[in-house]
Amino acid sequence: MPPGFGPPDFNAKLDPAEYVRLTPPSAMLRGVFFSNLLTMARTSRCELPDDTVKKYHAFKEYPLTDHVRLLAEVARAVHPKLPFGEALRQIGQRIYPMFAASLVGKVIFSTVGNNPSSVLAAGVKAYNVSASVGQVQILELDDSHGHFYLENMYNFVEQYHVGIFEGSIKVIGYVPCLLTKPRTRTSSEFYVTW
Repeated sequence: MPPGFGPPDFNAKLDPAEYVRLTPPSAMLRGVFFSNLLTMARTSRCELPDDTVKKYHAFKEYPLTDHVRLLAEVARAVHPKLPFGEALRQIGQRIYPMFAASLVGKVIFSTVGNNPSSVLAAGVKAYNVSASVGQVQILELDDSHGHFYLENMYNFVEQYHVGIFEGSIKVIGYVPCLLTKPRTRTSSEFYVTW
């Protein structure tokens, strides 16, 4: 493992309004990720503020600032008793299975099987085509671990995106161990083993 990594802090004080302010107004994200959040809230029988419940089309792009707000609302509604960072992580863990079952996800993940390295490599491609900002780079990837750099992830890189990585490995039957090395509020290195 490279030096400087440690466990993510799911108890960190996080202010969604700060992340909204950090997000470039021109940043866009595919609608499938909004729809997945609304599905989670609906299946958990959670009520959300009326201004957050809209119809989203999977392939259409929507402002990332709206996603940051919706993500915060859903995390708090679905997991009200958890610390906010842990709630974001839990939401993230459910994203990969939902995205993989979508039309977009089926196209991207149709050939990866149950190999964590293949799932993570395909996941990097999904990241890099799903938003107008943010980039994921594979620094190292083999049959037992991966080292990634996530840059300009304005929707809670150290909590939500950790959950996404964990969920993508858990859903195929492996137990992930993920450590992070934060660089900024919106960029971090991930080191994951399984």
